[in-house]
Amino acid sequence: MRYVRVLTKTYKDNTGRSIELYSLLVEHNGETSLLHPLHEYQLKNHVMSKSWHNKLIQAVELMLDYMNANQHCFSSPKAFFESFAESMYSGTIGEDGYDPSGLYWLPKKTTTANNLLYLLTQFSDWLAENYNVKPLNPWRNATSYEERLNWMAQNNKSHRSFLGHLDSSLKTSETAKKARNLKLRRAPSGENSGTKAFPEDKINELLWEGFKKTDKKNNLSFLESYNWRDIAITILMHGGGIRHCEAYHLWVHDVMPDPYDPNLALVRIYHPVDGALHLTTIKTPQTDVM
Repeated sequence: MRYVRVLTKTYKDNTGRSIELYSLLVEHNGETSLLHPLHEYQLKNHVMSKSWHNKLIQAVELMLDYMNANQHCFSSPKAFFESFAESMYSGTIGEDGYDPSGLYWLPKKTTTANNLLYLLTQFSDWLAENYNVKPLNPWRNATSYEERLNWMAQNNKSHRSFLGHLDSSLKTSETAKKARNLKLRRAPSGENSGTKAFPEDKINELLWEGFKKTDKKNNLSFLESYNWRDIAITILMHGGGIRHCEAYHLWVHDVMPDPYDPNLALVRIYHPVDGALHLTTIKTPQTDVM
């Protein structure tokens, strides 16, 4: 089944108003026509954003591609959707670098795949209701573990909602007993967050400008004009890689000159519970000060 994306203009009455939407024109058995169920579903949801419609069409296009490349491989829509979802998450390329289906899909990000699969699930539910076809991702009885998770999730949602006190506990209980045949994967936490680090080219400015004390009379000596404790903690965190809480486990005798290099300091950090010993060696800043 070949397809092409086209711009449609639909008039619902005799007025001059129209609804413009991108949809799919498909060729099947030598005939070319609009993919009417998809277009009808889009018209029903025409108030949704342009991004929503683009994602829906993209999801349907991917499903049609997968369907064309894997004909007569599945015995039910449910089995087809399970395999399709796995190909979305993991890609279609084998360990040898080949893909007999010709799709050569790379693995999609979990959030991207979840969004596309969710749109297809909603579209499939609407088709099952209006066209009397089998849904791709039907509901089933939840296991006891899934039911407990659903119950906790819905209770947590109600507690965070301003009108959560109006939720029916009976309805929540009935909803918790159902689960989708295919569960969307959870995205890894911190997937999109980058590693935070202080800029290397700003560390000297932080040490000698950020921790300087001010005095209106400007009578402070060099030793009195800096917060040496905070400077030492900053050096340990930036140069030694310790956590901020670990710096407060230090005693004076835990810092000593390095016996192998007089320009280095040997800092010993003990675990507060079991006394595990961690050694961190950092450069002392005396040479920079002088």
